Amino acid sequence: MYRKLILTLLLLPAFIGTVQAGEKEELIQLRNTTAKLLQLLVQEGVISADRAKEMVAEAQKEAANQVAEEKAKKMEDPNAAAKPGEIRVQYVPQFVKDQIRQQVRAELREDVSNDVMGKAKQERWGVPGVTPAWIDRIKLSGDIRLRGQVDKFANDNADNIYIDYNEANEQGSASGGVLHNTTQDRHRMRARIRLGLDAKITNDFDAKIRLATGSGTDPVSTNKTMGSYGNKYSILIDRGYLKYTDLDVNDYPWLTFYGGRMKNPFLSTDLVWDSDLAFDGIATTFRYNLSGSDNLFDMDDRRKTVYLTTGIFPLEEVELSTDDKWLFATQLGGKFISENSRSTYEFGLAYYDYQNITGVKNDVGSNLFDYTAPNYVQKGNTLFQIANNGDSSAAPFGLASDFDLVNLTGRFTFTHFAPTNIIIMADWVRNIGFDKDEIIERTGGSVQVNGGGQADISDISEETEGYQIKLVVGWPKITQRYSWRVFGAYKHVERDAVLDAFTDSDFHLGGTNAKGFLIGGEYGVLDNVSIATRLLSTDEIKGAPFGVDTLQVDLNAKF
Repeated sequence: MYRKLILTLLLLPAFIGTVQAGEKEELIQLRNTTAKLLQLLVQEGVISADRAKEMVAEAQKEAANQVAEEKAKKMEDPNAAAKPGEIRVQYVPQFVKDQIRQQVRAELREDVSNDVMGKAKQERWGVPGVTPAWIDRIKLSGDIRLRGQVDKFANDNADNIYIDYNEANEQGSASGGVLHNTTQDRHRMRARIRLGLDAKITNDFDAKIRLATGSGTDPVSTNKTMGSYGNKYSILIDRGYLKYTDLDVNDYPWLTFYGGRMKNPFLSTDLVWDSDLAFDGIATTFRYNLSGSDNLFDMDDRRKTVYLTTGIFPLEEVELSTDDKWLFATQLGGKFISENSRSTYEFGLAYYDYQNITGVKNDVGSNLFDYTAPNYVQKGNTLFQIANNGDSSAAPFGLASDFDLVNLTGRFTFTHFAPTNIIIMADWVRNIGFDKDEIIERTGGSVQVNGGGQADISDISEETEGYQIKLVVGWPKITQRYSWRVFGAYKHVERDAVLDAFTDSDFHLGGTNAKGFLIGGEYGVLDNVSIATRLLSTDEIKGAPFGVDTLQVDLNAKF
């Protein structure tokens, strides 16, 4: 029923080359709108992609015939030639316009009425015009996840060796039982609650806010462990940022700007960044479309895109000092979709440069450089004692190595069997900031190796690489009943390959110096309700034995 309406719209841009500047801009906008309408109809399954192309060809053919007829008329009657600046368009009588209007209205009325009435009944609309206009610009969303988790430790694990340096820095000492659990199996029930608000300020400007459970000192987890009736759940602002997108004349988003506490703006996996980690600062993505043409249907082709994302993220502001801690990041990437739209290739080459994050050893009896200790660590990175008071257990402890990461990420998606997809992800990272000579100068040669105790840096091998490969088969998103997916991955992340504070908090119970695999799956039991399970089996790469198997069973509900 859309054919006559679309063909009418498609015919108009045939005159773009013959109109004046102002009218040409309006026709270009109409052409863009028409192409968007065609794409939307294809995506919604109203018409096929082949039929859309046929309609474009038909419209172009009809336009060519009309132009030829006009030329023929001019040759028959030269006196009828248009004056300079004048456009001659075939006259459409008013009664013909009325017939088209009535026909389109009649064809659309029934479907539109059914859609509107169904939506009104579902959303219980009130009296029109009563609600404020700003309500239409706000969208609420959220999810609740209930998790049962079992951590089962290997029988030959070392005990009383793995120090919890995060706790030690908080308490001021590594003595007194400040240790990671490596021997006692643990059973937990956990919950995660998130509520998001998206506000459209203008067509180009959005404000996004998300509240979540979790801890104010843990940047990589929003889980709340159940079992404390005396304490209510803490709700924190997990995200809050502005997003601006600039479109070119072809409605292509060539620039996106983020500012605030934002989602991860980079193509990545949890090898480097935990999925719950938010980024504080500003980031900008520049995109360039390698495809597209002047053809009406192909002008909006975005199958080949390259981009550059840059970001500046303050990690810690140090008052009365120029030693603020920063992360400067840039990523060059691309996304390419095959001509038959059955395959998508994505890649990203990133460089993450940390500034002023290494520790500085205090002078004897001083605590001047205590601020150089990290605000948060998990476990794995090589540390050293900042305190210099003769007590080998005195905190704080700081990072021995600098971190400048080179990260290559790739993702391949095969959609031939849609909605079942096959997704392959690969990720590799190396810390080129590790320098033994600098570490010796910084630490005096003595460092702390978790699982190995105090050691001489000359006896420590360079452990600075990490990689992961993951396979996912199934639906890309589990939002419908009976939708499903299964996945498996292998990960190897060495001691100083990445900053242990920001990497995956579930694999090896967080941190680096770990290797192992994970397998799992997810199934939609209802619309927007799913059950998921994961098994992670990991071991220490270097140091005393430390193996753990973690089983997670989740009930997810989204709205």
